[in-house]
Amino acid sequence: MSPRYAPADDSPSPSTRGHVLGILRGGIDLTLLGTGHSSIHDVTAEGLIASDSLHRKFGI
Repeated sequence: MSPRYAPADDSPSPSTRGHVLGILRGGIDLTLLGTGHSSIHDVTAEGLIASDSLHRKFGI
């Protein structure tokens, strides 16, 4: 019986991906806390420090 998902030899295991996602989520949580926001939904474009070339409108 063949597995439904067979990762390539160099792809990370599911547990590794989960660990990386947990680290990213922790970083987002700490950033929100540090900027005084309680949710990602509280963040606006005006509150971001980024070059104008990084801002895009949906559908463009």
